[in-house]
Amino acid sequence: MLSETGDEMTNTLRAAMSAQYDTWSSVNDNDNGILSRFPIIESSRGNYYVKAVIDTGYGKVAVYSVHLDYLSEASFLPRGYGGAAKSGVTSEYGWNKIPSGPITDLQIIRAVNMNSDRYSTMSEIVNDAEIEIQKGREIIIGGDFNEPSGLDWTATTGSKFQHNNVSYDFDTHKLLRDNGYIDTYRTLHPNPITHPGITWPGELNGIPVLEVVYESDADVRDRIDFVYYKSNQNLTLNSAKIVGSKYSINKSQTVPDNTDDDMITPAGTWYSDHKGVFVTFRIDG
Repeated sequence: MLSETGDEMTNTLRAAMSAQYDTWSSVNDNDNGILSRFPIIESSRGNYYVKAVIDTGYGKVAVYSVHLDYLSEASFLPRGYGGAAKSGVTSEYGWNKIPSGPITDLQIIRAVNMNSDRYSTMSEIVNDAEIEIQKGREIIIGGDFNEPSGLDWTATTGSKFQHNNVSYDFDTHKLLRDNGYIDTYRTLHPNPITHPGITWPGELNGIPVLEVVYESDADVRDRIDFVYYKSNQNLTLNSAKIVGSKYSINKSQTVPDNTDDDMITPAGTWYSDHKGVFVTFRIDG
């Protein structure tokens, strides 16, 4: 599942994989993509996502690759930044620092968070996935959510990552859990202190820090890239790891993560300010 890659990169990767291995399949729009070594038998596109139904030979899996709305990022409010609310409360701050300081009022945080398109997009995906479940298909949803999880913003993490003691169950993730979806990484690594699973902002070689993170004096490190699944009896979660550099950006400085996260560090350069999520499943037809 690819985010912010566009048509050209998805096609380039498909051709490269097909040249080295068996023929691969893909579907994409100008932002998201899905690559599969199994045949894609159905595909569609929506706002902020693409969908592919993959026939593994042992069962069919409906896969949704998402890059959710980046505006109205309410997780920036407790860190003292506006988060570019689309309209209404806090919108006057844009991405800028809030002159009066951090906002920790949960009603304001929810109002800003629900002012994005993330929740409505995920509602659309969940509704579509229910149709696929009725067909006996397994469901996997993954990508850049641009929203942290309430499993990471808890009472125990209140003093971490400049949460300012805010404990909030972010709405898009609550929607998924309420509908039976499982957060792969947090399920296998349940402690957000020892295994925070930070995926953004990551070290990006050759790019100035302030081109990756505008909030120069804030710690905005978060887990905002996810893989969720919902099993129709035949899908079993095996492993979940973070892929990328072991360094992140904190207050305009590149710092080591110093966590117990299960990491895969590529031998070459990692060309993204996001870290990836590598999840393996077993499917029994």
